Amino acid sequence: MNKKSVSTIFLKISIVFIGFGLVSLCSWLPFLASKDAKSHPETTSFLIPFLIYAYGLCVCLFISLYQAYKLVTYVEKNNAISK
Repeated sequence: MNKKSVSTIFLKISIVFIGFGLVSLCSWLPFLASKDAKSHPETTSFLIPFLIYAYGLCVCLFISLYQAYKLVTYVEKNNAISK
């Protein structure tokens, strides 16, 4: 394995781990929001908009992680930059 192959594999693994972290954050969001709503009842009206914006941000981050993974794959195949 050459140095380029090792670095692209490392980048792919890093992107996958970031994705796993994002999935775990998204799964904890409703729990954290309901816990905050129980401790601060005056802010329960912000619960649904907060969750909508948070999940919208998570979707955007998933799309960017997918694009980064595709870019690393193109770099690995030497197709990233045209000649």
